[in-house]
Amino acid sequence: MPEAGQPAWQEAPSAVTGGPDWFISGTAVTHPASQTGFCETLPGSPPPTFSNYDSLIPVAPGHTNASGFFGTTELQIQETPLK
Repeated sequence: MPEAGQPAWQEAPSAVTGGPDWFISGTAVTHPASQTGFCETLPGSPPPTFSNYDSLIPVAPGHTNASGFFGTTELQIQETPLK
């Protein structure tokens, strides 16, 4: 179990994508803190504390170019299968 304030990840079926996605639990922190209000208005932004939030990141080994998700200009995700 993760320590308090540490994110937790789990795999679950997504009602949005139709496949298995990574669901996350944790606490969102914005740096600089003065941008918190703006970040909370972005589509897909989790609340300050969240549980079982669908990240929309598919559970699939490989590389995902998720640029544009959640208002980002660049978001690269690399998933490496466990051996």
